[in-house]
Amino acid sequence: MLGTLLLGRAQYAFVNRPLVGAGSDGWHGTRRSRKWTVHLYNGGPGHAVVYRYEYYLTLKSDQRSRGPLDYLGVRSALLAAGLRDEKDFTFRWISPGAPLPPQKAAREGLEMFSLNLKTLGLLQHLEVLIQVNDVVGDRHEWRRDFIEIAPIE
Repeated sequence: MLGTLLLGRAQYAFVNRPLVGAGSDGWHGTRRSRKWTVHLYNGGPGHAVVYRYEYYLTLKSDQRSRGPLDYLGVRSALLAAGLRDEKDFTFRWISPGAPLPPQKAAREGLEMFSLNLKTLGLLQHLEVLIQVNDVVGDRHEWRRDFIEIAPIE
């Protein structure tokens, strides 16, 4: 009996697991104010709730790795490097408890950040770590370094 219940739970958890990812539609804006915007989304069939959300970054100028950083920490690091908030970069606050319902396209998800070419040129490493809980209480982790996939022209 217990085995049947555990098997049923495992199958339900597998079928309803969230598939957390990120996506971008590329560069947006005019030539002077173009930014690369990245969205967090859930491409799976099951709902998820953000449990943990952290940044790790390294600037090319000092090679010192920073992290884990929250929303305020990553903004402070970029401001200290001489970049301007809302002009060179934009980071959105995504808090623990934020819902991630299933979405069909990345642009339907939560905006994580927007970076212009100047900001991308100063970063050696920008990694995001996200942990989410699914509907049955399982925790899923997703991690990505965005500089290695950034569309630097």
